[in-house]
Formats: sequence, C-alpha cells, structure tokens
Amino acid sequence: MHATLPALLRGVLVWEFAAVSLVMGGLPPGPPLVRYAAVPGGPVSVTAVAWWEIRQLRLRYGVTLRG
Repeated sequence: MHATLPALLRGVLVWEFAAVSLVMGGLPPGPPLVRYAAVPGGPVSVTAVAWWEIRQLRLRYGVTLRG
C-alpha cells in the first residue's frame, strides 16, 4: 500500500460524501451565508489537512506521487 493512499482516499471520500449529502438532504439549516459556507467548508478543511500530510511525507521521507 502506498503511504499517501489514506490521505488521498480521505480527500476523495469527503467530497463524495458532501455531494451525496447535498443531493439527498439539501442545504443545512441556518442563515444563507452559513448555509452556503457549510457545504464546502468541511471538505475543504479535510482536503487541506490531507495535502499537508502528503507534503510532510514528501519532505520527511521522500515519498512522491507519480502518475
């Protein structure tokens, strides 16, 4: 298993879950600004942490992503 797989998988799955949640349940309750910020807010923060983890793997251990 590749060292970056957990971070990449987490990033993909959180966006997929957000899309399914939005389609099935609609926007969360609250004021309009909060409603529209809450939809991408969680996935963006999880994606940022995942990319930070990948960066740390690259800097500390030399792990790279190749296509």
